[in-house]
Amino acid sequence: MIRPALLALLAATTTSAIGAEPLFSDGSAYPINDETLLTAGLATGDVDGDGDLDIVAASDLLANQIYWNDGKGQFSAPTWFGSNRSNTRSVTVADINADGLNDILEICRGTANLIHLNKGGGQFADPTPFGQPRDSTLAVAVADMNGDGQQDLVLANRDGQQNQILLGDGTLAFGTALPYGFGNDDTRGVAVADMNGDGMPDIVTANIGDRNQVILNRGGGVFEVVASFGGATAETYALAVADLNGDGHMDVVAGNDSSPTGVYLGDGTGQLALNAEIATHGPRTYVVAVGDFNGDGKPDIIVGSSGDAMVVYYQHRD
Repeated sequence: MIRPALLALLAATTTSAIGAEPLFSDGSAYPINDETLLTAGLATGDVDGDGDLDIVAASDLLANQIYWNDGKGQFSAPTWFGSNRSNTRSVTVADINADGLNDILEICRGTANLIHLNKGGGQFADPTPFGQPRDSTLAVAVADMNGDGQQDLVLANRDGQQNQILLGDGTLAFGTALPYGFGNDDTRGVAVADMNGDGMPDIVTANIGDRNQVILNRGGGVFEVVASFGGATAETYALAVADLNGDGHMDVVAGNDSSPTGVYLGDGTGQLALNAEIATHGPRTYVVAVGDFNGDGKPDIIVGSSGDAMVVYYQHRD
């Protein structure tokens, strides 16, 4: 169920964070390797259990890749997984079955979406499908959205299909669906985080043809759009959420088509203010991810572009 917020909130433009020091101010991009694959999806997580963040990348018409982090921000040559026939659009790293190991969710165009359960030691079980093959899903976030202790799937759909939350029951079935958004959003990316500090996971969406949205979880299956951010013509393809400046509030990184990547700082109520813009690297930013990749305690940004190398932007790198 969607309860639209006051029109004044929806119409409000995102303003610059006046007085806040711009993050990632040097604008320097550091390639993680020499690959120039068509990166369609990107996620980070400790996949091999060694305590540092690895990178999982999805490629359209190619198998997908895992880049292993050595703990100092240096990444190995890729380990390949999946099929070159899957038409992968995005990947998500999360412990979907609560066994303490991070799994990989693969979102595919025109074929079944897949869950790759982690068996440990960098090995994965045969994939389990989820969702419907005809779904126009481009991204998924994982969180317990209804407080029942089970992981749920938050789907971002395009082509006018309703965005949905698939409720988990502990069996990887995800049979019950809850709608969110306005019903006809062309959503390309989604992230889940507590944007207003009430202890419930909220939703942030990246949209085409409309502004991006912050959607607060009010409980009981009610999700309320309280803010929009970015330009109506920015065409945001991906976003990531993290506390970038250490103030306890969740911030957003938005990757756009042919315009700079935007860094937005949150105020703890669900509202966002533009803090910095990072020059576009490559013709189109398909994916962004956030994590501390060099172990200095500061969140960094990885950007994947169309036909260009994946690069890291370090936060005030020394």
